[in-house]
Amino acid sequence: MRRIPALVGLLFLLTLGAYAQVSYVGMTYNLSFPTGDTKSFVNSNSYIGFAFEARRLIRSGISAGFSLAWNGFEHAVPLEGTGLEEKHGLTSVPIMLTTHAYFSGERFIPFVGVGAGTIYTRATTRTDQRDLDETRWHLAFMPEAGCIIRFSENAGLLLNVRYYYGLEAKDFTVSYWAAGIGLIWTGG
Repeated sequence: MRRIPALVGLLFLLTLGAYAQVSYVGMTYNLSFPTGDTKSFVNSNSYIGFAFEARRLIRSGISAGFSLAWNGFEHAVPLEGTGLEEKHGLTSVPIMLTTHAYFSGERFIPFVGVGAGTIYTRATTRTDQRDLDETRWHLAFMPEAGCIIRFSENAGLLLNVRYYYGLEAKDFTVSYWAAGIGLIWTGG
């Protein structure tokens, strides 16, 4: 179990080297806040999430790239009159192609972006008597705003806010806000 963080770190460093031509490579820790159907199913915030992204400048102030994120939500719902509870869980994995516009700045670089792709979700409902799992793939979109605060020529702090919205799949629409803080490396 202790090898998993080391393997993730090694994979990230290898990816960073492989993307030497990429303008930005970043990783964030995400706090997520459900909305809509997602909030109806798991009415609690997620404090366990992360995102990995790579972006390449395609012209001055505009980048294209991809983002892969993971967020986990959990919520316990009391079953009236039984003294039992039903546990709801939702795992969300957004996979997006992205584009970003950067505003001028040397040390502080604000940006806005959009993403389009898919969100894989796995909804779980657990009680003492039963376990139900349902997986879905949603066509999805993601607006984003944030900033990069450089603390060296090749590294900086990445702050962002994203709104993930996955279209209806099997009578369920996934949507939530994610606020991220992490590191970003520049190269090329």
